[in-house]
Amino acid sequence: AQEPTMQVLTRREVILSAGAVGSPMLLQVSGIGPKAELERLGVPVVKELDGVGKNLQDHPVSIFYGILGSEKYESLTAENAGTKEAVDDWVNNGSGPIGYNGIGALAFIATGESPELDSRKIPDVEIIQLDIGCLDVVQRAFMGFDDDHSCGKKYNDKGNTFGIDWFILRPKSRGEITLKEPSVFHKPNINPHYFEHPQDRAAMVAGGKLVWKMLQDTKNWDGMITGTVPSPQNPHTEGTEEYITHHALNYVFGGYHLTSTCKMGPRSDPSSVVSPKDMRVYGVRGLRVVDASVLPFCPAGHTNAPTIVMAERAADLIKADW
Repeated sequence: AQEPTMQVLTRREVILSAGAVGSPMLLQVSGIGPKAELERLGVPVVKELDGVGKNLQDHPVSIFYGILGSEKYESLTAENAGTKEAVDDWVNNGSGPIGYNGIGALAFIATGESPELDSRKIPDVEIIQLDIGCLDVVQRAFMGFDDDHSCGKKYNDKGNTFGIDWFILRPKSRGEITLKEPSVFHKPNINPHYFEHPQDRAAMVAGGKLVWKMLQDTKNWDGMITGTVPSPQNPHTEGTEEYITHHALNYVFGGYHLTSTCKMGPRSDPSSVVSPKDMRVYGVRGLRVVDASVLPFCPAGHTNAPTIVMAERAADLIKADW
């Protein structure tokens, strides 16, 4: 069937806020981006901007699971959070499993694997305790594993597990968003290029070693944890450095912190897409980008608050213009 088209005109300007994947895709489909990429797909070049879709950053995440062996402890799962009793508890008392976000604790750690940060002891890894059954959240929803490759109930009757995940805070690897087809109806290529930089690999493995040690040695968890969920399809002996390294670099999913594919920066920087003064796209009249794609680098933490701050500032700039 022929793809539907609609023409919408504006008298003042267009504000693009489609995110770190959607914004560079829409710009490229519209002829704004790397000239060679656009010409390869037959897209007429409106404005050559080499930085569109480049500089993609994200926080790659891995996770180890502990197995809860006592009936006293129960992880948050779809089974116990989706019951009528759980709903009633939340509606009537504001408590119960629905009232808990599943995050028990978090920490920011300096692993010693990021030389430019060591002297200041600035963290390069974040660790998060997830009191969530692994079958429900990570292995199914995030990683697409089926029952044969997820932990689930084969380790105990209730599937009670909890996870400790970690991710590198300041990735040096850079990915890209490119078009498969010159159409908004085709999903683009998303190539994060995780761990291309050796420092990212070193920090990720260091984080994995620390998390593994926490699961084995934390005194407060004595009697609560009966073991750890085996690393899927890991050919190495459990607990060895090779085992942890293989897990940390292969059992990985994205942190959903995608940024920087339309980064703001000075006009003199060929990778810049928008001006830091007003979020306007260089060389294109009446067009701004306002979303996480304009952040010049991925924040060392979570992207929600920095994106809100940037958007509030953009709103002030836009109101001042009009």
